[in-house]
Amino acid sequence: MRIVLDLQACQTSGSRFRGIGRSTWAFTRAMLKRGSRHEFRVMLNGAFPDSLPDLRRELRDLVPPSRIHEWEVPGPTAAADPANAWRSCSGEVLREAFVDSLQPDWLHMGSLFEGFGDDAIASVPVDAAAAPVAITLHDLIPWLYPEIYLPSPQAKAWYARRLDSLKRARLLFAVSAHTRREAIDQLDLQPSRIVNVSSSVDAGFVRLSVCGPAQDAVRTAAGIVRPFVMYTGGVDRHKNVEGLVRAFAGLPVACRTAHQLVLVGKASDADRERLVRLARQAGLRDGDLVLTGFVSDEDLVALYNLCKLFVFPSWHEGFGLPALEAMACGAPVIASNTSSLPEVVGRSDALFDPHDEEAMAGLMSRVLEDAGFRRSLSERGLERAKQFSWDESARRALEAMEAVHEERSARRLESMHAPRPADSARASEELNRAHRS
Repeated sequence: MRIVLDLQACQTSGSRFRGIGRSTWAFTRAMLKRGSRHEFRVMLNGAFPDSLPDLRRELRDLVPPSRIHEWEVPGPTAAADPANAWRSCSGEVLREAFVDSLQPDWLHMGSLFEGFGDDAIASVPVDAAAAPVAITLHDLIPWLYPEIYLPSPQAKAWYARRLDSLKRARLLFAVSAHTRREAIDQLDLQPSRIVNVSSSVDAGFVRLSVCGPAQDAVRTAAGIVRPFVMYTGGVDRHKNVEGLVRAFAGLPVACRTAHQLVLVGKASDADRERLVRLARQAGLRDGDLVLTGFVSDEDLVALYNLCKLFVFPSWHEGFGLPALEAMACGAPVIASNTSSLPEVVGRSDALFDPHDEEAMAGLMSRVLEDAGFRRSLSERGLERAKQFSWDESARRALEAMEAVHEERSARRLESMHAPRPADSARASEELNRAHRS
């Protein structure tokens, strides 16, 4: 098969350095390594020039340069600005024509929900004769929480159009069993069209011995001076970071004063100010809350290895990649008992109700004060993380595409050998003549 990979999810500012971009790239790399008997081609959007050198370098040993294609349409096309509507619509037509020129047997898109606040262009053709499309479905969170994530009529209309396009995809690759079930229930799709390919972590997320000067350097750079509780990810409402700050403030005094809460990841100035203000209102002292800002993957792995506890308090996740990354690094992990997180964490005594901050604080306190429980979480988390594999995710995806391709090929072959109406009429007339004679 010729499979074209659209990597805009690895290019946009909203996804490139977050879970969607990271997992899209890891999934892509796994497909390229496993699918050696197929011909892969890669599409890169020239509207994101800063991402092009890095992606070309990463692809260097996986895809011949001649099979990496840059494309571009007149911009700006971001749907958030109504003035861009005509360029966005024409851009979809031009992109579909470009895809068609590559003559794929499949087009895979790492994410369909790019392009509202940036110049990504994505769509699934209406034409049934076009190559089939497979889309990785990370979550339906905006659809489920429209009052938070679709606050304007423009945003709601854009997301609804994307959902209509999503429903035309021949296959959806859900990142968890929960997301697969959610797509079936919310979008009324046939279960056979949605494959749970699951997710995994990059090979660099491993248990390390971080000690001495290396440990001191990471701690100093982040402003960490005590054993710490860690969270990494966005500060979107559904991530429930505010609940985590309040739960940390609700720890027993001796436990709280012996630890810091470290939030790792990029946040806007407004979000930082909001979280610092919340910490003060909750009774935390200066230095109890640490906001590191963006950190490199190397430092992120070190922080996972150094933390005394990793907490993932989200209301709703499509998968929950940071929790699995932390587990793969040997961190004791506790998380919400909602959406996909139970299938990631894999043990009920490591889960809490994210809407019950007292329960969250109680479980945090237990882990921080009980060395045996902490060690159990760490050791079983390491074993649990080994059950997730990007190679297995790629296998499931490729086998699903191969099955559909074989079915389509068989139908085409059958139609080629089926008698045409004129031939059938001629054969019938000849048979009648034979009977008359």
